[in-house]
Amino acid sequence: DGLQLRRALITDLAGHLVLEAEPEVISEGTFEGMSFCITGTLSQPRKAIQLMVKGAGGKVVGSISGKLDVLIAGENAGSKLTKAQSIGVTVWTEAQLLSALDNPAQSKPLGDTNSSNVAIDSQKSLLDF
Repeated sequence: DGLQLRRALITDLAGHLVLEAEPEVISEGTFEGMSFCITGTLSQPRKAIQLMVKGAGGKVVGSISGKLDVLIAGENAGSKLTKAQSIGVTVWTEAQLLSALDNPAQSKPLGDTNSSNVAIDSQKSLLDF
């Protein structure tokens, strides 16, 4: 009896719901068409860095592949940095990312711009697991 009553209530409530797909944000910005991966410890929260990249039209991914345009590497970058360097992915520091956002004309990676001042450490990022 109680179950039937609750089922009727849920069915009635479901009839009032309108489900819509979230509209896709189409942005044309500095990083339009570029993919980024973030690793290591950064001075700003990872979410803030992701929002900056997305706000400039870039896509943030979680893994390294040949299709990746830029790896943003902080301190203790670990295995993602090693893999990115081995397959020739451009590596930026957080400062280089911020500079690219400030100077849009210089944002597209040109050849191999792997940063030599990023420390390679065996400590893994939480996203490496």
